[in-house]
Amino acid sequence: MDAKTTRLMSLSDVCKIGPKAVNPHADEAQARSKQICEQAGIYIPSFENYTTMSGYLYPEASMERLVVLITVTNMLYYADEVYERHARQDPDPAEDARLRALFEQTIEGIITGEVPHEDEPLYRGALAIHKAMTPLTHISWVKKLIPALVEHLNSTTYKLEDILQKEGGDPLERYIALRELDGGMRPTIRMIEFANDFYLTDELRSHPFIQSIEAPTVSVGGLLNDIFSYEKEVLAYDSRFNLVAVFEDYYDLPFEHAVHKAVEVVNNHIAAFLALEQSIPVWEDPKTNEIVRRYVKGLRDQIKAAWYWQLSTDRYRSKTSPFPELRMT
Repeated sequence: MDAKTTRLMSLSDVCKIGPKAVNPHADEAQARSKQICEQAGIYIPSFENYTTMSGYLYPEASMERLVVLITVTNMLYYADEVYERHARQDPDPAEDARLRALFEQTIEGIITGEVPHEDEPLYRGALAIHKAMTPLTHISWVKKLIPALVEHLNSTTYKLEDILQKEGGDPLERYIALRELDGGMRPTIRMIEFANDFYLTDELRSHPFIQSIEAPTVSVGGLLNDIFSYEKEVLAYDSRFNLVAVFEDYYDLPFEHAVHKAVEVVNNHIAAFLALEQSIPVWEDPKTNEIVRRYVKGLRDQIKAAWYWQLSTDRYRSKTSPFPELRMT
């Protein structure tokens, strides 16, 4: 730590980039999505503790679009909770292959509205999402969303702690790269377009500026979650796949110092986003400029949500939280 630093940073020292914004349709959309998820069989008791995030992530989405976004978010959390890697201590290649096939067929169901059977809750969820999403967007965009969904769902079948422990490269850099696969932020930022009913062209999507400004957004979402979920993931599940735990394990730091370094990493990524936000390129076409402006605004909403939603939900709160901000009284 720098000699000039007078105190260690903690959760409350995370950089905030604007006031809280919550979609005015959030409560009604959540109620509608809950009914869809219950009918499909993908509702779990902690539904209210995580689906509220969509109202923060997409504060300007219409009611119909927000219902779809909440349902997709719930499906991802359902897959994480039901098929969570923490539940399996030893590798199981056959089970991993089965899950990958299940996830791929689920995604195919979202695109086509066809599934092998309706006995599997994920398949029923896919049909419900297909029915609700199809009238609101182009099938070509749904197909572009698919790689991000598949990547995230398949990360459930990776023993990420084992990958992290392989030799070679800086542990922190390796962890941040792996966290991008596991954090769910890629599909989350992809859905900014659907939420606000505008779409990036393939050329824009691959533009260096868009690629550059997406990177810190993805990292902030996953890495800030590591701090909020430290008790749940590290202390309760004994997972070491966590930014704070990386500093504890690989840099031999005590908890308070590890949190300080984790906050520093998150704040550096937020600073990188803010610097890029001030240097948006200008295109000749006014429509393109407007789309890019709205997309960057959507990314900003994601970073804001990473702080305000996680602070508001009970998902990371407990009487024994190591963070005073999350301690229930």
